[in-house]
Amino acid sequence: MEVREVQGTAWPDNDSEGNQIYENSHYKTEAKAWDCVLRNAEAGVKLGAAMVVNCRQRLLEAEQRAAQDAVNYAKAKAGHELHCQPNA
Repeated sequence: MEVREVQGTAWPDNDSEGNQIYENSHYKTEAKAWDCVLRNAEAGVKLGAAMVVNCRQRLLEAEQRAAQDAVNYAKAKAGHELHCQPNA
């Protein structure tokens, strides 16, 4: 994240560093720029937290499915051994 002062007027002009001036990247005051930086950082934290919650839920579901699959495998293996004698 970076905040720096540049000169320019408004979109569609370029700033004094040659970058296109956009409403969401160029601000009239330093305070407004920092307000935007803070809002973006807060949004990033919230998004990251939501992604962690989602991943934890998906992991829990995968663990539960794997456990059930292991039970099903054990039952299938026992049935196979009981009903399918090897040819002698």
